[in-house]
Amino acid sequence: MIPPTKPAQKSPLTYPMIPDIHLRPGMAANAAARLILRHLLEIMRANEEGIKADADIEHLHEYRVAVRRTRSALGQIRNVFPPEETEYFKGEFQKLGHLTNDLRNLDVFLTTEANYRAKLPDNMREDITPLFDHLRCRRSKALAMVVADLDSRSYGRTLDEWDRFLHRPIGENYPRSAHKPIIKLARRRINRQYQAILTDGAHALQNLEDEILHTLRIECKKLRYLLEFFAELFPPKETASLLKQLKRLQDNLGTASDLGNQRDYLLSIADVLDVDGLQTRRTLVATGVLIEMIAREQQSIRSDFAETFRNFSSPTHRKQFRKMMK
Repeated sequence: MIPPTKPAQKSPLTYPMIPDIHLRPGMAANAAARLILRHLLEIMRANEEGIKADADIEHLHEYRVAVRRTRSALGQIRNVFPPEETEYFKGEFQKLGHLTNDLRNLDVFLTTEANYRAKLPDNMREDITPLFDHLRCRRSKALAMVVADLDSRSYGRTLDEWDRFLHRPIGENYPRSAHKPIIKLARRRINRQYQAILTDGAHALQNLEDEILHTLRIECKKLRYLLEFFAELFPPKETASLLKQLKRLQDNLGTASDLGNQRDYLLSIADVLDVDGLQTRRTLVATGVLIEMIAREQQSIRSDFAETFRNFSSPTHRKQFRKMMK
């Protein structure tokens, strides 16, 4: 018998979105970037054992967020490290992110089991059982692969190399902007990212294609990470207000994207379910009903996008942003 998936619980290693890492406006950009990146490395290290023990799916989530933020910081906090080393580590952290993609997708899917069953008619709720049994089997294999990767020598070498880099003194090959005050870099990058969202969002209002909305979602993530990285440099009230507005937009885009991913995932596994005869047909019918329900829900979320984006980009909110950037 396949053991049930462990319920999601709040991890004891959950970290605040806006950590207190003691950034100051006049701090050199390179020093500020190192503080941010060391903090993210600590989060990764702190959650490794929880992932390997399968103690709580939040360990994997915290780990993945730290990896994503590291990649974003390397891309967004520009010209503070030698470019060749920046590109090298961006590639390494991209690989680390890919290692856990399948496991995280399965975790998210399995946490929806009760919700999906509740959506189905009473006479179909048991028909979906083989689908989630299949997903649990796949998760066991995905977890084993992630654990093997975390225990590998190559993984250990990568993080040790990264740690040494973050503690290495600045050399002559560092860009001149590495010594500039972090507040200047923060204002420039946040403003540029904010303007990119306004431009891409206006485009999305005219065309709600998946690719355009996906790009906008990525731009929103980049802005959120920047605001969280540099929150200590700006007035708390204005920062919290902008993050609140941004979160509403992200939630809309993220929910629509997640529903689309779940729909596509169901379509992709419908042909590989290990069930026989009548049960196969009943399971496939129930899966088809779920796919249709998800598609309708996604369309409903999409219909709310225009109002959500117009609220984010309103003259009042733009004025608040300009005030924050002064």
